[in-house]
Amino acid sequence: MKKNIWMLAVVYIVVACALAGAMYQFQKFVRERLWNLAVEDIMEVTKQGTMTLRAQMDSAHDTLNNFAEVLEEVDDYSNINEILIHYNKLEDGVMLYLDDYTVMPYDMEPDSSFAGMAAGDTEGIMAPHVRSGSNGTANAADYADKVMDVYVSCKLADGRRGYLTKEFRIDDIIDTFSLSYYGGEGFSYIADSNGTVLIPPADKRDIPDSIACCGYLKALPENSMTGWTILNDIFYCYMPIGVGSDWHLVSVVDMELITREADQIVSQTYALLAVVIMTIVVIMIITMRRTLKASRDAENQNLYTEHIFNNVPEGIALITINAPYINIRMNYAGYQMFGYDNDSKNNVCIDHFIYNEDYDHVTGVFDEAAQGRGPCTYECRIRRADGMLIWIAGIVERNHDNNGNDILMTTFHDITEEKLAREEEAVKNKRERRMLITAVTESYSIIASLNITRDELQFISLRELFADSVSRAGTYNELYERIAERIEPKYEDEFRQRFAPDKVELSFAKGRSRIWTDIRLRLDDGIYHWLSIQIIHVRNRNNSKEINAVFLARISDEQKIEEANQKRNLQDALSAAKLANEAKSRFLSNMSHDIRTPLNSIIGMTDILKSHPDDTKQVEEGLDKISMSGRHLLELINDILDMSRIESGKMSLQESGFNIRAMMSELIELVRPQALGSGITFISDIVSIEHDNVIGDELRIKQIYLNILSNAVKYTWAGGSITITLREDGDVKNGRRHSYIFICSDNGIGMSREFQKHIFDSFERAEDNAIGNVTGTGLGMAIARNLVNLMGGTIDVDSRLGKGSVFTVTIPLEVCDVSADNKAADESAATMAPSGEHAAAEDESVFKHGRVLLVEDNELNRDIAAILIGEMGVDVETAANGREAVAKVEGAEEGYYDVILMDIKMPVMNGYDAVKNIRALERDDVKTLPIIAMTANAFSEDVHKALKAGMNAHLSKPIEVAKLKRMLGKYIDIH
Repeated sequence: MKKNIWMLAVVYIVVACALAGAMYQFQKFVRERLWNLAVEDIMEVTKQGTMTLRAQMDSAHDTLNNFAEVLEEVDDYSNINEILIHYNKLEDGVMLYLDDYTVMPYDMEPDSSFAGMAAGDTEGIMAPHVRSGSNGTANAADYADKVMDVYVSCKLADGRRGYLTKEFRIDDIIDTFSLSYYGGEGFSYIADSNGTVLIPPADKRDIPDSIACCGYLKALPENSMTGWTILNDIFYCYMPIGVGSDWHLVSVVDMELITREADQIVSQTYALLAVVIMTIVVIMIITMRRTLKASRDAENQNLYTEHIFNNVPEGIALITINAPYINIRMNYAGYQMFGYDNDSKNNVCIDHFIYNEDYDHVTGVFDEAAQGRGPCTYECRIRRADGMLIWIAGIVERNHDNNGNDILMTTFHDITEEKLAREEEAVKNKRERRMLITAVTESYSIIASLNITRDELQFISLRELFADSVSRAGTYNELYERIAERIEPKYEDEFRQRFAPDKVELSFAKGRSRIWTDIRLRLDDGIYHWLSIQIIHVRNRNNSKEINAVFLARISDEQKIEEANQKRNLQDALSAAKLANEAKSRFLSNMSHDIRTPLNSIIGMTDILKSHPDDTKQVEEGLDKISMSGRHLLELINDILDMSRIESGKMSLQESGFNIRAMMSELIELVRPQALGSGITFISDIVSIEHDNVIGDELRIKQIYLNILSNAVKYTWAGGSITITLREDGDVKNGRRHSYIFICSDNGIGMSREFQKHIFDSFERAEDNAIGNVTGTGLGMAIARNLVNLMGGTIDVDSRLGKGSVFTVTIPLEVCDVSADNKAADESAATMAPSGEHAAAEDESVFKHGRVLLVEDNELNRDIAAILIGEMGVDVETAANGREAVAKVEGAEEGYYDVILMDIKMPVMNGYDAVKNIRALERDDVKTLPIIAMTANAFSEDVHKALKAGMNAHLSKPIEVAKLKRMLGKYIDIH
């Protein structure tokens, strides 16, 4: 490539030199041509001036000669003067000089210098001179007053002789021969043979001696032709005027003017040459740079191609275009595939590699590729260097090498494993085909090929039970009749309607692809068996008019049994669904009763209290009953909501540290009064606990235990007993997780074995007339079981009807090394516990001072809450939505409000957005201002969401005065 670049540079240099030589010859030719043209032009100008002046002088001579002839004919001498006068009117300046010095016309001033100048000549031109008849004051060099005369000799009739003359002013003559050329720089003048300037140029310039011919004209032969010479870098062109004179018209041009145009053209030519050469140089540089870049790119491409050639994972070989096909070269992967060293088998025939049995096939493929028939594929076996045979698959096509020569290029890869896998797959498919045939023959007792059109039958497979009954059938009609004879009568009509030969043919003609039915057929064992029969239409591409089919029949006794079992299972599932639906119906009925019961109490007692407002005792008792009914109604709602959350998968645990012994003490204190009030003995044992402090969801654990305890109290007769124990299992430990076992036993009404199966199902509750009407949702135990499962524990029941029940709850909890002083402090727990949970006695004290902003959109709830808070000695201001609350806080002084009670679901702006806007106010007090969520959103995630939104605590509705007072007591001082 570098050699080519230098050759290209030499070519460019030779071209540039040749161009320079050509330009030199061209400028030489241009100079010569322009010189010749300039000389021709100057001589042409000189000739034109000469001819013009000569014509004028010749014309004057002719005129004078003609007039002389006229005068020779005049007999009367006295008439000559008149003739001359009249002639001058036609031709001015004509005078007659006689030898006796007579001058006519008499009234014209004679030129006294004429006689001496023209003496002896027959005709001629008198050199320019100052007319003797003028005032004679003109300077000799001043041509303005000079004249010249053309004269001819004449003879009058009386024999006297003289000269007839015509006078010309030099100023008039100058314009005749003077022509402007070379921009006025070239000029012409008339000189005699001595070189004396007779008539100056048109601009009457003085001709310096350096330009004058300096006597050069004197050396010219008489009547010399036109010629030119160069003297002192001045070009002179001369031409004799003739007319009997030694005058010459001389044209003078400075040589610089003549060569200037040639120099300009040559300069332009050289400039053009320079531009061309520079262009060639630039092109040469650009071309060489591009060539060098192309060379580098080609080298890089070659290296890249070589890199790819030797590093692709597939084999590549370059093969000669003609047979016998020679391996020109092969890449590393190819040689490695064949087991040879790199380049060790270049320039060897491909028969060295290819297995003998495959050689003809491969060369045939190569022949097609060599003829340009596109990429051709092949598969063949290769004999490796170690003698092992491998399979390769390749593609070969016609291509070109780096020098443009035709070659074959083939790429190939090892397919030995694929080939073996395909062979193994073929064996496998063949085996599977045999297995399929076996399976089909095993599945179907009869397999036969049918031609319905020609009534032909051929058995493919026939089981023993059918041997006697159908084996002797030679046509489909015979097979059909033999089956019809043995079919159970009640299935015969259906069989004939579907499988009669004409019916089969008609069905397939209408486009059906399959005919089937289930029948009971008496087989060779004499027993009726279920038989599934079908005929499948097989389309005959060769003869569309014939109907071919496959007849299949199999004994389906087991299938029928299975179908019967499935039907029975479906019936059981339907019964279970009906039972569940009935349970839900009972639940709805019970809920209608259980919800209406407390509502009836509330509404009825309210009406009673309205009638007896002054009966203080009755009012107090009535309010207690209203409160108890409300709590019971809340318990029902909480159970329904908890079960709904459990079934939807939204129930989650909120684990924290707590003291399980203290929790059990609270439960005992809550349940013991209810038990004692019902005449039930209550015994507890929570001594056998080693680790009091644990981590778990205290609220949900209390809910589980309390549900069990409440049921124990509810379903135990007066005079009965309830015993509860809580112990820590020291034998079952997993790291820091210990099992806490809660056992509640009673001698109440107990449960039947049947009811125990469903006790943990939703909407189930025990009914006993001896106990009376039992209230509840029937969801308590279902909720308890789901919560226990969520904690990874177990709940079991052992009960006998009329003897009592024992509930055992085992819950694994992580123990703590320190006291659980972080026990949940927010009062939202109360909303999720059953209604029987103990509440602290209300403090009768009131707050010293304080101002609360109550944000509630429901007017009735807002009024009730305002009254309850106001009775605690706290000033209350209200807002109907979040936007009003933000405006009130923003408009108040810092520290004006002590607490904000914020509802969540409100129009205009909800509680979450209101809190964010209050906290975002540019004031210091709002950053720590206590904001308590007071809302009907009572779930644990609602508490978490409120705290995340920036609230300090959560208080759920309905409002309990004691809880509200304890909550406000955290932020407002009490008396």
